[in-house]
Amino acid sequence: HDVTAPSISGNIAATTVNGCTATDVPAAATTVAALEALGLNISDNCSTDVNMTVTSNDEATGSCPIVVTRTYTVTDLCGNHSTI
Repeated sequence: HDVTAPSISGNIAATTVNGCTATDVPAAATTVAALEALGLNISDNCSTDVNMTVTSNDEATGSCPIVVTRTYTVTDLCGNHSTI
């Protein structure tokens, strides 16, 4: 039984978008490949990139401009996850 979470290294650069509502924020990445294209390195000891799931959560503060902090979670086939 695998109990090791996926490994995530690197950083996603902050993005500045003019806008005052959460709908102005670019769409979240939904795959490991998309996160890696943003500058992250992701690996797991038992799941390949295509078999890991990516979810995200946005938290907005302020009114105009708003600041949105997006948190990504990468989960492997065994349910282990890492967050960035």
